Amino acid sequence: MVPEVLTGFTLQRFFVTTLALVAPFVLLGIAYSRTRRWDDGWKQAWERRHGSSLETLRHRLHANEGALRIGRWIFMAIFVIAFVTSAWIIYPTAGGVKLRLIILGAALDGVLIVAVIVTTLLGRLNQYKIQRITELLAQNSRR
Repeated sequence: MVPEVLTGFTLQRFFVTTLALVAPFVLLGIAYSRTRRWDDGWKQAWERRHGSSLETLRHRLHANEGALRIGRWIFMAIFVIAFVTSAWIIYPTAGGVKLRLIILGAALDGVLIVAVIVTTLLGRLNQYKIQRITELLAQNSRR
């Protein structure tokens, strides 16, 4: 017999949920691989397209670092609050809490921890982009 809370869980919802949880990591992987391929040709094309030096992009990425760090700390704080609240509600009344409430709390905590991980990885990607731009600019200054 299937618990009542799982009766509304369909295969379509499973795929949508899985896609929503996996897609950010796939997109981050693609962004990392594209950043790794930056070379002198990419630099020249970027500067032609935007009409400014690559230094502009580096300054913009430096400005974004603070926002990413703040976003990560906000998500971590919300995660801790949600986790503690879930535990505070569920633990003392373990026998009396409905399964639906436990699953809802776990889902919320899971989404928040994924958000923390994604913002952390976005910060790392931002630092990697800055590193690659610095390497490209240093390579041109040697010439």
